[in-house]
Order: sequence, then C-alpha cells, then structure tokens
Amino acid sequence: MDRKRIPAAMEATALARAAQDQCAPEANLPTFPRAMAVVAGVLIEGQATHSPGEWQTYNCEFHTSRAWQHFYAHFDHEPTEDHLAHAAIRLLMALELRERRKD
Repeated sequence: MDRKRIPAAMEATALARAAQDQCAPEANLPTFPRAMAVVAGVLIEGQATHSPGEWQTYNCEFHTSRAWQHFYAHFDHEPTEDHLAHAAIRLLMALELRERRKD
C-alpha cells in the first residue's frame, strides 16, 4: 500500500469507529478497513485532478448519475480505473449532500 494512503485510511477507519460509538454497543458495526483504504486512496488521487471542495458544487443527483456511470463501466470490465471505488465515493458524496440539506 502506498505510504500516503495509510493516514487517510486510518482517518477513514477512525471516522467509521466514531460512527459506531454513536450506536448502541451491541450493534457492533463493521468498519470495512480495506474498502475504506481503497476509497481513501481514490480520494487522494482525486486531489490531483479536482479542486478542493469541487464535489460540493454539484447536487446529489449529479453524483448519483456519475455513480451509475461507474457501475456500468464496472460491469463492462472497463480497466481504466477502479469504477467500484469511484461509484462508492460518488454515492458517499450524494449521501453527504442529502444529509446536509436536512440541517
């Protein structure tokens, strides 16, 4: 694993554990450390091609649409990038924006 991915993966795991701490102790929610490390790595790579906070300038529907495009590419076995990870990130972005609207 790339050294610069490790801190981001640890941060993602810490966030997952913090979310779990807010739940009932018996919930014992999974933290998905390997998946979160992949997501963190893609986010780090995205910093090279996207400006900070750019994702927030788009709406929930835009990110959901992009997630679908990544799903289709994933099922078509398009090898250009990790489409499953990119779809997951787009869905997380959409979910974050949706939850912010509730505030």
